[in-house]
Amino acid sequence: MDLDGRQRVIERKRLSRMRTRFETCFGPAEEFVLSRAPGRVNLIGEHTDYNGGYVLPMAVEFDLALFGRATAGHAVRLVSLDFNEQVSFAVRDLSVDRERRWVNYPKGVMKFLVDAGVEVRPFDAVISGTVPIGGGLSSSAAFEVAVARFLLDLAGRTLDGVELAKLARRAENDFVGVQCGIMDQFVSVFAEKGKATFIDCKTLERRALPLFGPDYEFLVANSMVKHSLGETEYHARQDECREGLSMLTTVVGKRETLRDVTGDEYHAARHMLRPVVRKRLDHVFSENRRVLDAVDAMGRHDAAAFGRLMDASHDSLRTDYEVSCRELDVLVDSARKVKGVLGSRMTGGGFGGCTVSLVEKRAAETFIETVGTEYRHATGLHPDFLRTRAAQGATVTHLR
Repeated sequence: MDLDGRQRVIERKRLSRMRTRFETCFGPAEEFVLSRAPGRVNLIGEHTDYNGGYVLPMAVEFDLALFGRATAGHAVRLVSLDFNEQVSFAVRDLSVDRERRWVNYPKGVMKFLVDAGVEVRPFDAVISGTVPIGGGLSSSAAFEVAVARFLLDLAGRTLDGVELAKLARRAENDFVGVQCGIMDQFVSVFAEKGKATFIDCKTLERRALPLFGPDYEFLVANSMVKHSLGETEYHARQDECREGLSMLTTVVGKRETLRDVTGDEYHAARHMLRPVVRKRLDHVFSENRRVLDAVDAMGRHDAAAFGRLMDASHDSLRTDYEVSCRELDVLVDSARKVKGVLGSRMTGGGFGGCTVSLVEKRAAETFIETVGTEYRHATGLHPDFLRTRAAQGATVTHLR
């Protein structure tokens, strides 16, 4: 059986489990709605999105799915297969859940849909995710987008894709309380199968770019750790970037984002910044340049050049932005020793989670064996390797 065939079998079994759990908890129904949204792996362009910069992610074949229906009652009833929990709350009760954080993702989406004039109907749903939680592959954005598409379908409404991504981001920023940029939700909405998505996070212009072909793959390695300081330090980096922008505007004039400051302007004024802030901005300005160069390399089908840019990105994230950690560095350093690996870097917010490596397909099994062995010896942990192709964005299907 080929890869597509195996994938279809896996999905049928998963859907069967969701249906069985739904009918056990809520009873049978004549029609169901299945809403799915993918996670993503960011190939290059880290910590640039909230600075109005450039990013180059692709959606992965791991997603968050809701299987459910509208009801005639007044309550929302949810079952999470991942957390093995069932919750119920009134459809108008959009207060923050202090005990079960995962419930705040659908609640946040519901709140902002209501604010946008969408009638959110009571519903029952089973939730199942295959995106690793805490792995830096944006399970949260997949959850938000899947919920939004599900609720819009129940309401018989549509939203422009850009507005949908913005709404999903607001749920994470203003309800859950994580100040992420727009990249994760945007690619979960707009991704195209077999392609990466170049996003200008200031203008929200996008471009789908074909990958390097069947001889190469982007292979994800999950470190299986997520350090507790990650969220705090993520917000600290944003504060440092805001401080840098504020200082630069005293010289170059009012600018909305770091993206609005030219490279020449920055290099003429960077001496006035605190050393730590200067390091952070050095990364942002150089990373934006690397993304543009990576887009160019992809257009020329120059995988080797793309890989070198990935290496440079990780080195900058490790040294200037300081969001890597020992486990990620071990994965990257081990990957770079394997023949057939063109480049490797951390992906996501940092302080744990995943790396992504551009690998010649013929070297993939050697990569998994070698990097896995070195990582286990160095850390005592067993990494998880995710082989994925570039996937399609969010979809909604009606089932009987």
